[in-house]
Amino acid sequence: MSDNVALILDVAITQKIQKSWEAVFKASSKIIQQSGLYGFDGMELIPNPNIHQMLRSLKIVSVMLTEIVDRLESLEIGTDEVRLLCNAQEQIARMERVSLALISNDRELFDLAIQDLESQACF
Repeated sequence: MSDNVALILDVAITQKIQKSWEAVFKASSKIIQQSGLYGFDGMELIPNPNIHQMLRSLKIVSVMLTEIVDRLESLEIGTDEVRLLCNAQEQIARMERVSLALISNDRELFDLAIQDLESQACF
């Protein structure tokens, strides 16, 4: 692969990471907002999109981020993008814990998962 093609691919990957991070943090902000408005008992009653629907939508993003991580050694991306990548993956995991708490009807786990979601620095 030529250096120009590699550079173009790396720029495209960097842009995908940034857009993915934005999508993940938009979803997590919405979930935090919904949890404050509706609380544990009301989270399942939220109209579209609820947490489960948002996570289904983010599944593609999650798979793509994992693919990038698997190829990280061969990519020329900056430390800021690696940080965004890690933050996005961690925030998706936190949202999944919120979802699992709702599915298992575990209020304590829900409260802890929301607290963790809120604590993720958005930088």
